Order: sequence, then structure tokens, then C-alpha cells
Amino acid sequence: MDDMAREALEEMTGDSLDTYPVGRAPCAHHVVEGDNKSKVFFYMSEYLAGEVEDGREFMWLTKEEMKEVISPEVYSSINRAL
Repeated sequence: MDDMAREALEEMTGDSLDTYPVGRAPCAHHVVEGDNKSKVFFYMSEYLAGEVEDGREFMWLTKEEMKEVISPEVYSSINRAL
């Protein structure tokens, strides 16, 4: 799964962002309610250098700012990992 997390990060930011994965296991997960319950796993990476490619939408947020941007359910799932 950690390979998929790295691929997803590169797909979202482009290949010019240099990051370092912190561990090989997820740091948090969130259960998505619905007909087919599924889990979303979160992996932590350290930013080292580089830029997000032009045209890609992203935000650098503090822990407090994240609380205002993402849903309370997801925030409660990842809060301890932040």
C-alpha cells in the first residue's frame, strides 16, 4: 500500500516534489459509511524540496486550518496523526 500512496502523491503533485515517506504503514484511517463500508488510509511524508507542478490545486495548511477545511468526521480520524 505504501507504493500506492507514493504513486498517488506524485499523481496529485507532479514528479518535481521531493518527499520522504515516514514509515511503511498508514498513520491513520477513516471509515467511509455507506452501502459498502470502505477505509481510506493516510500515509505521512516529509516535504524535502521542490514545487507542486503548475496548474495543480493544493494548499499548505496548519493543523488548525485543516480543521476548518475538511469534514469533522475525517478530521477526527486523522487528528492524532497530525
